[in-house]
Amino acid sequence: MRCTAQVMVNGMGENVSRKDGKTYRRAHLFVQGEDPGSLQASIPQDSLVLAKAVTDHVGKVCTATLNLREFKGTLYVDLAALQPLSGK
Repeated sequence: MRCTAQVMVNGMGENVSRKDGKTYRRAHLFVQGEDPGSLQASIPQDSLVLAKAVTDHVGKVCTATLNLREFKGTLYVDLAALQPLSGK
């Protein structure tokens, strides 16, 4: 399922797998609204442009497009796009 949310970008984290050497990145986002909270959204490995957008917009309010997927009863959140709000 795909959804959009107004978020504050708090930063990005990354880990390098010891097993296969792949770099896994995740965006740290604060979701605003009636029930605010923070979440981590995975950034696709082949999307360095999206990873750069996250680091460029730290501390800014943006519209995030998120993919929500379930696998074996666990909900995963993937960041699909990030657009800064105009004038912010």
